Amino acid sequence: FIFGIYIFSKKNKFNLKEAYILFSNNVLNKNTLFLVLFILLVILIFQNFLDSFAPPILPDDIKYHFTLPKRYLSDASLNFYPDMLISLIPQQMEMLWTIAICLDSAELAQIFNYSISLLILCWIYIIGKKNNLSELEQLIAMILFYSISTVSSISSSGNIEMGAALFFISGLYLLIKFFDNFYWPDLII
Repeated sequence: FIFGIYIFSKKNKFNLKEAYILFSNNVLNKNTLFLVLFILLVILIFQNFLDSFAPPILPDDIKYHFTLPKRYLSDASLNFYPDMLISLIPQQMEMLWTIAICLDSAELAQIFNYSISLLILCWIYIIGKKNNLSELEQLIAMILFYSISTVSSISSSGNIEMGAALFFISGLYLLIKFFDNFYWPDLII
């Protein structure tokens, strides 16, 4: 995105100082900027949605994250596999993938991972709202998270990192909530 702005500015003799002047003089108002950024976020969300229907191609998906659930299903139990030392520690997200693979296929597990990325966007919005950010600032925070290439790649795959990010951001929210009113059950959860 930033590279596209750079190329556009070089071809059309448009620089960021002029963009700031346009923005400050309300030629480019906040509603237009909000709409452009919202459309960008929708495009990113739709792209990841389409990517989640693709067959698994990442090495971690094929070697670990989907292989173990398939083996668990074929054995109908959680076993140790000597060729995969990671089978000693079944991870929570892989257990969710086991349910998804049992119901349909690996693509369903990827769609589930995609939905977790949407939950993370909701948490970013909630934390921004709790910290009194404007709607535009909340949208920018969501775009900054969702436009990271690693997030885009992981949200449409079977990697477990989205689950860890969801756990982290929900824990962050509960920590912020605890420091607001020192209500101990928020911290214990």
